[in-house]
Amino acid sequence: MINKIKEKNSIDLKSHLIKAISDGKIKDFYEPFAPKTRNESEVAYLKRVFTTSVEYQFVKINLKNEIGYVAFHCPSSPVITRYGKFELHIAEVVGGQWGPHYVLVYPNLKEVIKKRDVLIRTDSGCHSGMVLGDITCDCAEQLRSAQRLCVSNGSGVIVHMPSHDGRGWGMYKFPNQRIMDDLEVDTVTAARFFYGNDSEIDRRTYEEAVQILRSMKLNGRHTFNLATNNPKKIKAFVGAGLRVSGTQSIVAERISCVALKNLNSKAKKWKHNLKNSGVDSGKG
Repeated sequence: MINKIKEKNSIDLKSHLIKAISDGKIKDFYEPFAPKTRNESEVAYLKRVFTTSVEYQFVKINLKNEIGYVAFHCPSSPVITRYGKFELHIAEVVGGQWGPHYVLVYPNLKEVIKKRDVLIRTDSGCHSGMVLGDITCDCAEQLRSAQRLCVSNGSGVIVHMPSHDGRGWGMYKFPNQRIMDDLEVDTVTAARFFYGNDSEIDRRTYEEAVQILRSMKLNGRHTFNLATNNPKKIKAFVGAGLRVSGTQSIVAERISCVALKNLNSKAKKWKHNLKNSGVDSGKG
């Protein structure tokens, strides 16, 4: 088993795709891993887990009027949070910019597909806030708020994109942190000092997330209720031809004074939507 995993990881994704095309293993839609049934033997179940772990599942998509492919990495698996049990699917667009997307579904994809209106949250990675505990942002709390919202709504999808950290600039967020702390300015002002203008600050795009959702049968037959404060994300869904039924801001219940200052600066200067959040966007 371990040798097969090592072999899988030693071969680039495009080579895996070429072989899958040659073997006729391309799917029209993603098929999530089925849980163990009562009548399935342990041996048969483990064999399924092993097999789906060492093979990618490729789904054909229409990407900018050209054929593209989404690769699903591993069997779907449970993620058990303080709010409930989610189902995790890891996927990426082959040759895409943003790498693996972690698609967290509540309660599971089968149930969500049945919905006509689907709650969606696109969630950017934030190593400093989500892993290291930095309190100048509310990213970790926003993720937890999104999980709580999915459960209270009865269903929902969170698309977490680790490579979107630092508004897509990754480690270059830390010079911004330096400026913000030393000059005692908000996050927008620090970013403008560092990058020069608003058109360069945020390089994140969301088309890959949309294509991954389409490959999971979340598509034109659905409407989408977007849990976001960011108007750019709303435009991405509308621009991809998906129907947006509504939006709602998502802000953590408890955040630091610095994080609140930064939220208010984004609301004032970038028109982020903080209504229904309990945050006074007129401050700061």
